[in-house]
Amino acid sequence: MARERPLDYLPSAVLERSDFADACARRDLGAIFSIAVKWGGVGITVSHLARRCEMTVSQVQEYIKGGRRAQKIGIFERVADGLHIPGRMLMITNRPWENEEVNAPPPVERVPTESTGSDLGSVPGASGVQLWTSRPAARSAEDLESGEDSDIMVMIQEADRTDIGPGTIEGLYTIFDKLCRDYPSSDASELRRKLKRLYSRVMHLRQGRMTLAQHRELIAISGWVTALLACVDWDMNQREAAETARDATLRSAKEVGHSELIAWSYEMQAWFALTEGRYSDVTSIAKAAQTIGGENSAIVQLIMQEARGWARLGNRKAAESAIGRGHDLLQKLSAINYPRHFVYDTTKFPFYVASCYQWLGDDVKAETYANQVLRECEQNGTTERSPMRMAEIHITLGLVHAQRGDLDAAVDSGSHALTYQRKSAPSLLIRAAELNRVVSEMFPGSRQARELDEKFRAVCEEFGFQPPPQGD
Repeated sequence: MARERPLDYLPSAVLERSDFADACARRDLGAIFSIAVKWGGVGITVSHLARRCEMTVSQVQEYIKGGRRAQKIGIFERVADGLHIPGRMLMITNRPWENEEVNAPPPVERVPTESTGSDLGSVPGASGVQLWTSRPAARSAEDLESGEDSDIMVMIQEADRTDIGPGTIEGLYTIFDKLCRDYPSSDASELRRKLKRLYSRVMHLRQGRMTLAQHRELIAISGWVTALLACVDWDMNQREAAETARDATLRSAKEVGHSELIAWSYEMQAWFALTEGRYSDVTSIAKAAQTIGGENSAIVQLIMQEARGWARLGNRKAAESAIGRGHDLLQKLSAINYPRHFVYDTTKFPFYVASCYQWLGDDVKAETYANQVLRECEQNGTTERSPMRMAEIHITLGLVHAQRGDLDAAVDSGSHALTYQRKSAPSLLIRAAELNRVVSEMFPGSRQARELDEKFRAVCEEFGFQPPPQGD
């Protein structure tokens, strides 16, 4: 008795499930695959999904276990095509087969042929194996002339040729992922050099022959690279270069309809506004960008930038509302305990909340969340990999100590913050200027205040940052 063959595509009952729709909106392949296996019916197994989506079984298993996270548009396109998930559900363009299903081709006659050893479409029979091939039911007078069909096939094969070898795009993403993990702690100049080299490599590949899918992937990769480059340039106080790179990110993201990358481009714009003191711009940019939709790290960070903007404006109710929304969305994402740029790891939430409460004047809560960051980084073994975060947390604690009248603790915290080799100059120095001003005003003429001021101005000079005059 023949074994029941699984459906090639997911049944409509799975596509219509609310949890499946939510998983697609989050682009959570692990949840998509888990739901498909559980509710897809007979034969919808991990191996079947791997075959349909052009993956290995271990890759599918890694997605399900949460150890692997998809970023490439091409992966979502393969999953959509392999399982017939409408493009809109995964926030990608409509797939070609969606139109084909509306305008179905005329029926074809299925003709049995003798096996030639191929395993394509084999069906066991009583006296051997037969292959089923499709051919038109009848040939019209307008059929191709003899030999013309083979010429067409040669043309099609030539069009399908590509200069991009197998694994090239995956390799580019692997390099980019490493640079994202290096971002929090690596030397900014060296990181910038590596990013420009990677970008040049991507641009070189874009000049060759490629498939449409490869073209889209290369545009997406170039967008991710310019996004990280914008962050590095901003850290180095190269503001014009950072804005140029951010704009390039947005253009690339819009060209391929990459909603998460679009969201990150606006998040950077909100971050730049925050460090320049344009707090109303921060809230308006962050709120508008959240309408892009989806449940990912970019949206969480946009919400938290909104919270920081409201805190700077002194609006506690709006700030706490945003903090609550950010927390709720963060709970829906996979918990990440290591710092990797463009992924919202667990210690980033209390880090943002600590600064919010310090700006709102609630030193008790600010200190509580700041100490939570220090504690969790120690527990996760990421203290050394988070120097920029550590620096700003020490500034927050320094401001708390200063408000309590503890000069020594305030200056120790501020001095510690300025000693880290890896710095985000605009963010750090704006915060350090606050501490320097508060210490100078509360402890005028003290030796410790003068020492902190000297260290602060030395770092300002290093980055070409104009410190505010004393007494302003």
